[in-house]
Amino acid sequence: MNTVNNLLEGSSPYQVLSEQSAKLAGKWEKSGLLEGIDSSTEKNNMSMLLENQAKQLVNEANDRVTRMQKLANIKINQ
Repeated sequence: MNTVNNLLEGSSPYQVLSEQSAKLAGKWEKSGLLEGIDSSTEKNNMSMLLENQAKQLVNEANDRVTRMQKLANIKINQ
């Protein structure tokens, strides 16, 4: 049974997610946006929210640039 537990050790989705959020907390801690949050769980959760928000902002900005380029190409080709 111990061998089975050792084989499954790295496959826990919760453990993987927890490790990823802890890394993100380290990243976002430097920004000062986690200041005042004492609980490591809350810091990890907030860092995941901040990371998702940042990714969404980048995606929206890229989409906007793409739409502007398409509009510019349409006006040039008319």
